Amino acid sequence: MSDKERQEAKIFSDFPNANERILLNKICQRRGKSEMFIMNLPRFGFSGAKIIVAYFSSKQEGLPFLIKIDKLDHMEAEFKAIERIQNHIQDSQLAEQNYFKDNGNSRWYKLDRMGALVYNHHGDFEDPLNPITLREILFRNDVDEVKLSQIIKRVYEKLKIAHTSTSLTRINIKDSYIRYFREDKSKCCINRILGNDQNSIGFQFLGSDIYNPIKYFDNLPKNAEIITGYIHGDLHPDNIVVNNSYLPSLIDFAWADDSRDILIDYVLLENSIRFMHMPKAINIDEQRQVDEAFLCLDFYDKIMNIKFSNEEAEYFYHRVAFLIKEIRSSASKATKNHFSLLRYLFTQFLVLYGLLAFDTYNQLVGTRALGLIADKLNRSKPRFLFID
Repeated sequence: MSDKERQEAKIFSDFPNANERILLNKICQRRGKSEMFIMNLPRFGFSGAKIIVAYFSSKQEGLPFLIKIDKLDHMEAEFKAIERIQNHIQDSQLAEQNYFKDNGNSRWYKLDRMGALVYNHHGDFEDPLNPITLREILFRNDVDEVKLSQIIKRVYEKLKIAHTSTSLTRINIKDSYIRYFREDKSKCCINRILGNDQNSIGFQFLGSDIYNPIKYFDNLPKNAEIITGYIHGDLHPDNIVVNNSYLPSLIDFAWADDSRDILIDYVLLENSIRFMHMPKAINIDEQRQVDEAFLCLDFYDKIMNIKFSNEEAEYFYHRVAFLIKEIRSSASKATKNHFSLLRYLFTQFLVLYGLLAFDTYNQLVGTRALGLIADKLNRSKPRFLFID
C-alpha cells in the first residue's frame, strides 16, 4: 500500500459515523483525492439508506457527486440493477464501475457490512446542485405550478428511452408486483382501518361507496396483460433532486428493473403526492370529492369546479390536480394507444395497496381511495385481466 493510500482523507463534516467515514476515505483514495466536503441530502426513504452530496474539495465548490451508503447486500443488488438499466435511464451511470465494500479485514464491516455507490456528478459548474428534493418544493408558494409541471415533464424525458422500449406482456400479477405488496403488512393495516366492515364486500366508508380492497386484492385474476419495459421503480418526490434552475436529477436506483409494468413509474409518483406529501390537515369530505374525480378522465375539470371551503384547500387541491394532469399525460404519451384509464387505475391500486403499510402515508383517506378504485375496477371488468 502506498503512502497516499495509507493517509486518511480529510472529511469536512461532523455527521459520518465510523463505518461511513471509512467508506468515504476509501472512495477518496480510489479517486486520488485527499479532501471531501459532504452534506446530507434530507429525504424520506423506507430502506434507511443515506444519500450524501459530496465535493472532492474542502468546501462546496465544483461539481457535486451523489454517494449512496446502505447495507452491502442492498448495494450489491443496486449495482446489478444499474448494470441492467444504465443505457435506458439517465442519471443511472456510476462514477465508479464497482461498489465500495469491506475487504474482510475491518472489524466494523464484520458487524455492519456496509457498501457505497458513487454516482456521476449532478448539475454544472455555472449552476451546481442545490441539494433539495422535489418533496421540499411541492407546496412552496415561491414555486408555481408551471415550474413543478416542467420538472415532472423533464423527469419523464429522462425515462423516455426506458418507457419507449416496451411491449405488451402477459404476466402473473402477484409475482410481478410482489415487492410492492409488503407481505401482509398492508392487509393488517387496511383491516384495522375498516374495523367491523373488514369482512364485508361493498359498503359505505367515509361517505363513499367502496369495494373492500382486501376482498378485491385476494380475488384478483391470476394474470394480466401489461405494458412492460425498463423502470426506475421507486419514483417518488424524495428520489427527484432539483438544482437552482429546477432541473431534475433521478436518484436511488435500488428498485430499477427491466420487464416491469412501466405505469409503476407514474402511479407511484401520483400516490406519493396525494397520500404522503399532501398536507395532512385536509377536509375529509373535500378529499372524497377529489378522489372520486380522479377516477375519471376529465378529473382536472371536475376538481376545478369543486367549491372548496377555503382558499388554502383550493390552492392545495388545484395544485395537486395540475401535477397529476402532467403525470397522467406523460403516462398516456409513453404508452400511446395502449393507455387506458382502467389500466392506469389497476397499476395504481396494486402500488397503493402496498404503500398503505407505511404510516407516512395517509392511511385513512388512502384506504378509501383504494376502495373507490377497487369498486370501479370490479364494475368495469377490464379486458386485460385473465383468470387463466
